[in-house]
Amino acid sequence: MNTKMNYIRNQLNSLEVDGYIVPNNDEYCNEYLPDSAKRLEYITNFTGSAGTLLITKNELHFFTDGRYTTQSQQQLTDDCTIHNIADTKLADYIKNKTIAVDPWLHSCAQIQELKEICTIKFTDNLVDKIWGDKRPAPPASKAYIYDIKYAGKSATDKINELDFNTDYLFLNTADSINWLLNIRGSDIIYTPFCLCFLVVDNSKHCHLFINKNKLDTPTKNYLKQFCTLYNEDELLDFITQHKTDKWQLDKSTTPVAIADKLKNVMYADDPTQLPKSIKNSTEIKWIKQHHITDGKAVTKFINWVKQQAQTTELDAQNKLLEFRKESPDFIYPSFGTICGFNANGAIIHYQANANTNKNVTSNGLLLVDSGGQYMGCTTDITRTIAIGSPTKDMINDYTLVLKGHIAVATAKFKQGTTGAQIDKLARQYLLAEGKDYDHGTGHGVGAFLSVHEGPCGISKRSTKVALQAGMLLSNEPGYYKPGKYGIRIESLVLVIQNTSNPKWLEFETITKAPLEKDLIDYKMLSSDEIEWLDEYTKSTNLP
Repeated sequence: MNTKMNYIRNQLNSLEVDGYIVPNNDEYCNEYLPDSAKRLEYITNFTGSAGTLLITKNELHFFTDGRYTTQSQQQLTDDCTIHNIADTKLADYIKNKTIAVDPWLHSCAQIQELKEICTIKFTDNLVDKIWGDKRPAPPASKAYIYDIKYAGKSATDKINELDFNTDYLFLNTADSINWLLNIRGSDIIYTPFCLCFLVVDNSKHCHLFINKNKLDTPTKNYLKQFCTLYNEDELLDFITQHKTDKWQLDKSTTPVAIADKLKNVMYADDPTQLPKSIKNSTEIKWIKQHHITDGKAVTKFINWVKQQAQTTELDAQNKLLEFRKESPDFIYPSFGTICGFNANGAIIHYQANANTNKNVTSNGLLLVDSGGQYMGCTTDITRTIAIGSPTKDMINDYTLVLKGHIAVATAKFKQGTTGAQIDKLARQYLLAEGKDYDHGTGHGVGAFLSVHEGPCGISKRSTKVALQAGMLLSNEPGYYKPGKYGIRIESLVLVIQNTSNPKWLEFETITKAPLEKDLIDYKMLSSDEIEWLDEYTKSTNLP
């Protein structure tokens, strides 16, 4: 790492800047990156999905959120200062300085914020210069047509319903483009994305910029019905030719390298995000069907692991994968399984490996967060499993988390309610005992797309987008005792209309796998909570 840092520090002198920012991002604004874009991992060994490195002439500063503070302490070198962004901001270390960035890896919004506190200088990517010919090739998986029997709506209808009032709309996020065009691919691990760029003009004709080697003849002919096809490297030429026309960009996702070429920009939210988050009846049918399949696999796993005298974290997660693979509908996991026993379970986004792999034996808690991709459905579920005899503290903390989980699951709320208002329900019982968790309560989930999908969510920060019928979200409060154990209960919930009052909404729990009865203190539950728990348990007794 020192050789890499020394090279970049020498470049700082040449560029006449004070620092360089390495984000965990790519030009498509992906959460999970292809190997060719894992620049932060290459230079730091950090394998999490959220982090930013600031390299200055004398210091290294790493910024991440509460999910990854423990992990980053384990993976980064001692000369790197680690900051939780809830307490310390990048802005505190770059104010009034000159900072270099790669404009393809920073959104317009990010650069706008940075320019308010420092001077920004655009440069070629300095990590790529170190990586050289050892850098993996960009992904080039074959794109394929996502059948309307799963999508529920044609690409032509989706395109015609796009709401924008400029000459051109630019899209770079894979979930938006893949959903809009009803295509999928395998460019990203765990997620069926085909990476590309899309421009839609005001006649609702699409201009798709893609590595044409990804397109076989049937897919190419399908796309030509509503797209003109270009090679990806033709994008900047197209933008330059139309730079004086009016363009709509989403400032939170569009690389500033695009906006920098244009003369007339209107910033607005990506118009695909909200309709994508509201699942249609066809999508809901597949979501419910595959959650039954997924629930059976997780239930078999829970029964199996509780019967083992001894196993390991890696063996356990591999066994869970075996159970999922028993279904012909299962394609692959929707993210890297989190399987942590006792202290490892307290690392919120823990990933077991040969060096950390704990024996699952004796007494303790096994936290397993996993999911699957099925044609038409993406699943995400966390169950905390008692191994042996749990302590009173474990039972108390699990029951507090369960009470918050039930409070969300049974919530009835007016239309216009945001996720931030729901988030308070999940935390109330933990907060009453001076406890909390350092992550959101819920995130949107795609339909055979990304396991983390906007724009809806349930968190302290989810104040912009009101929850609407058809949205699919996770309900996952938790509690983590560092060095001891972690607890999380996660099921997916569908927003539905309240049957007695159509102006109100509620949640339907879609996930079908039992909760841990050995960790519940029933004396802490109200009669309504016990009734919900009994009904939910019955719903998990699948044939």
